[in-house]
Formats: sequence, C-alpha cells, structure tokens
Amino acid sequence: MYSKGVQTSLEESEEDEGSRRKRKLSARERDVEVEKLRQEIEAELKALHKLEADEPEPRRIRPLPAEELQAVAASQEFTSFIERSSKVAERALDEDYDILADYSLREGILQDGDSTLAGLSVRETASFSLPDSMGTHRMISSLDFSPKYPELLCAAYTKSQSNPHTPPGLLNVWNLHLKTRPEYSLHSTSDILSCIFHPYQPNLLLGGTYTGQVCLWDIRTGTGQPVSKTPLTGGRSGHAHPIYSLCVVGTLNASSIVSVSTDGVVCSWTPEMLSLPQEYLELHSTSPALFKTDEVAPTCISFPVGDPTVFLAGTEQGSILPVHRYDRAHAKAGVDTRVVYRGHTAPVTGVHCHPSRGPIDLADLCLSSGLDWSVKLWRTRPSATKEEVVAPLISFEKEDPVYDVMWHPLRPGVFATVDGAGHLDIHDLVRDKESYVARATTGESDALQGREVQASAQTSRLKSLNCLSWEKTAGKQVVVGGLEGKVTVFELGQDLTGPEPKKEVWSGLRSWIRGGAKAL
Repeated sequence: MYSKGVQTSLEESEEDEGSRRKRKLSARERDVEVEKLRQEIEAELKALHKLEADEPEPRRIRPLPAEELQAVAASQEFTSFIERSSKVAERALDEDYDILADYSLREGILQDGDSTLAGLSVRETASFSLPDSMGTHRMISSLDFSPKYPELLCAAYTKSQSNPHTPPGLLNVWNLHLKTRPEYSLHSTSDILSCIFHPYQPNLLLGGTYTGQVCLWDIRTGTGQPVSKTPLTGGRSGHAHPIYSLCVVGTLNASSIVSVSTDGVVCSWTPEMLSLPQEYLELHSTSPALFKTDEVAPTCISFPVGDPTVFLAGTEQGSILPVHRYDRAHAKAGVDTRVVYRGHTAPVTGVHCHPSRGPIDLADLCLSSGLDWSVKLWRTRPSATKEEVVAPLISFEKEDPVYDVMWHPLRPGVFATVDGAGHLDIHDLVRDKESYVARATTGESDALQGREVQASAQTSRLKSLNCLSWEKTAGKQVVVGGLEGKVTVFELGQDLTGPEPKKEVWSGLRSWIRGGAKAL
C-alpha cells in the first residue's frame, strides 16, 4: 500500500518546526521592545508637560518712570558703559577683515588696504577732523604716537576761533581703528602748545600750555580734566611763559619731566609732584655780541640718547645751544659757554637728536629746522677749551619755511620734515644726500616720489603743516597736522620702514659723516 510518510524526511520536518518557533519568539521580542519604547516616550512627554506646568509665568517688564529713567541715563556708570561699548562696536565695524576668506585656495589672499607699500611710496591712510561740538578753527600745535599702542596718537589743539564756549585747551587721543571720534578727549584752561605720552606709563599724557602750566592727564579717570598741574605763580616755583617743548628723561623707576618756556626757564618735575620743580634753571646768553642780548628764548629742545644731563635748545635767535642741567668741572649748570651751533638766520622751529638704534653709534648727529627755509644736519661736539662756533655739516634748502623735523626711529638716514606749503618730505641720506626721496600732501591718496613735484596752482590751496611724529615701534607711519586742524596719517613703503638689516648702511653713513658730509 502506498504511504506519504515514506516519501517525507523526518529531519526536515523538525527543522521547519524549529524555524517557526524562532520566528514567533523574534516577533514577540520586537513587540516587547516597541512597547517598552512607547512607554519611555510617554514618560518623557508626561515629564515635559509637568515641567511646563510648573514653570512660573514670565514677569512683566515694568517701564521706568520718566524721573527714574533720567536719573539712570545721567549716572556715571551708565554713560561710561555706553561710551565704552559704543567704541568697541565702532572698532569692530571699522575692521575691514574679510571674514569669508578661503585659505584653502592656492592664490594668495590680498585685501584692499592691507597690501604692503612697495619701495619709497607714501600713502595717506587716515585723517581725523574735529566735530563742531569741540569747536572749529583750532590749530594743531603738537603730535605724538603712543609708545605702547601703535594705533593711538595724541594731538594738541589751540583755542577755537569760532566757539568761545568750548574749553580753550584740547588734547584728543585718536585711534586708527576709530575714525569717527576721539578715543579720549582731554581739556585744559589754556591753549595746549606741546603734548607727549609718558614713555614708561602709557596711560599718562603731558601737556605744556600757553600760560606756562605743565598738565598731567590720566586717561583711566575718564573725567578729561588734569589730575595734576604746575602752579601759575611764576618765580622759582614754575613757568610764567608759554611752554613749547616737553621731554621725559630717565628710567622706568626714576623719570623726570623737563619743560622749557620762551623766557629761558628750564624746570624738572616728577610726575608724582608737580607743585614744585625739582630743578630750576635760567638760561642766559654767553655771547651778547652774537645774541644782541643776554636773554635766551628757547623754542624747542632735544636730549641725546643715553645722556639725560645735557640737551640742545633751539632759540628764536637762530642758534642752537647745548645746556647742562647740573654743575660740572670748571663750569656751572646752564648754557655751555664754549660751544654754539650757528647756521640758521631765523628762529629754529625744531631740533631732534639721532635715536641711534643700530650697530653703529650715530648719537652725535642732530637735525634742525628753521623759518629760514632750511633743514640742517649737525654733528655735536663735546665742550672745548675755548669758544667754538660749529657750522652745520650740510644744509637742505626748501621752498617754504620748515616747521618741524624728526629722525626715523629705526632707519639710520631717514627723516621727515613739514613746511608751510603743506608738504611732508621724506629724506633718506643713504639714497639721496641732496633732496627728499618722497613727498606727500594732505588730501591726496598717494604721494609723489622724487623731486618731480613742482610748484603749481594747487599749492596755494594747501594748508600749512607745523608738526609731525613717527610711529615708534616700527616707523611704518607718520602723522602730521597744522593750521587746518586736521590730523593726517601716512603709511610708508617697505624701503623706508622697519630696522635697517644691513650693517654696511650704518658704517657707510658714519664714513660719510666723518668725511665731511658733502652732498653728492
């Protein structure tokens, strides 16, 4: 008899039964996991709803009454916060950095305004003008860059000719990253004729006024008023005439402020006590036949590097006199009776000793500018046994009166001048020993190189420049100012900035000086 069971394998039947059981178990496990996940989600939703129910209702903001709002707006803390925060925001908005720059590209990224100037180029990069609230028609009398922050510079202004209600003396600290308004605005009761940053305490600024006061400001106070100033009594307790020149000499732990007024009085002060001078010195002429009077009227001073005991003083009579602060062997403190530097036929407007930061000592070189339309290079000499009249090594003749001159802080042969026609001239004794290598005027985007700038009809529209200052860290920028009351910053090309890497340039300049410094 035929049977189906004979044709079906028993082992295959057992395997089918086992796979069916496994499928049932896996399906049951999935159902358990799904149920567990559903319970977890429900628990989280319940917890979230409970948390939202427990949250308190948001508090309503109560508007301040008008009186309370005015009190808050007038408080010192609120105004300081707004002033500080708005400056930070303006600096960030003024930053021209490209936030979308892709550094993975092979081509180099060159941003507008960030390219290094080539060669001997000079370019105007910033200008600062006073708002009407600070008084217009103010003349800039002095400029100085911060020794610590290269983006900060200070500018001293005379009284406003159009707004008599503004403070007579104004000292603004400008920031190259904040072009719309000054970083700090400081005041005095008289015209400020000279200003400098303290070289060892960059938060302190010093100014000399028309009434003969030395004022000290601390920008940390935020008031704008001097924290200390010298008395107005005159006599041996201070100055009673205008102060056109200030210097800080000494070291970090022992520094002195040296001021000179046009009546020939030299005073030395400590920043901690301006009520009484440490030193008081009256300058008198040693050769009345040369000066026609025994009175000396200093207009500017400069200290040689490394010697705070002696300085050079330019005078209204056109001479440059060495002055000793202390008594020395066989001579008293005051004007050196044995040496006088004569070359200018009009008042001296600027004197600057060489900073000499290099392998060769050039500290005996000095520059001077005058109203006789010339700039002169001198080599200072020690006191002689007899009277000696020193002539300049070389004279650079200009087309207009020269109001200021200053050496580059790092380059051995580079210096800058400003004149009555509104020109900024850059000289380099290494490249050209007769004239400037670059010239710029305010209001122009690019400067002209060489001597190709000639007098033209536009010269009559230029405003006179009467002061300048170099950026101290690398000498990449120079700031100028004048009668127009506008501060203008120029950037120099790479051949005129930074330290001089070649020692032979220093030695060549020294050899030229020893050979008589004849123009080529």
